[in-house]
Parts: sequence; structure tokens; C-alpha cells
Amino acid sequence: MKKTFKAILVAAFVVAEFFVIALPIVTTSAKADGAIQAITHAGFGGGTDVTTRMMLLRARRVLKQDMQLVNKKGGGGAVSMDYMMSLSC
Repeated sequence: MKKTFKAILVAAFVVAEFFVIALPIVTTSAKADGAIQAITHAGFGGGTDVTTRMMLLRARRVLKQDMQLVNKKGGGGAVSMDYMMSLSC
């Protein structure tokens, strides 16, 4: 009983983490090359960077489109959000 509860709790945490962290940092851009950019607030080589890169590997296969990772660190995520907002205009 306890193992099942722990498994459900871990699964819920992973799903929640995806929606809280990964989903907001992925945005599409209307660039001339048509690549989708994933923007992350973290630096190179950290956990968020590696997780985003693994997500992009799978997304490239599923969406059949080129994807790019853009790392914008600084300001507690404000720099990455400003960059993302500049793309949508």
C-alpha cells in the first residue's frame, strides 16, 4: 500500500513539475527559419538545461521540426521572460 502511494505521489510530482517548469519555457517563434525556440532561465549544464534538452530531443521527433534551446540567465528568470515577450510582438 505504501509503495503504491509513493509511486502515485512521484508521478503526480513529475507531471506537476512539467506543467510548472517545462511548459511555460517552451514557446514558438515566427523566425524566418521556422525553428521552435525553447527558452530557459537556467545556465548551461544544470538540471533544467539537461531536462529541456532531453525534452527537445523527443519533441523534434514528434513534431518533425527543428528546435533550438536558448539559455537566458539573470534576474531570477526576468531576462528569459523579457526575451520571450520580445519574440511574441
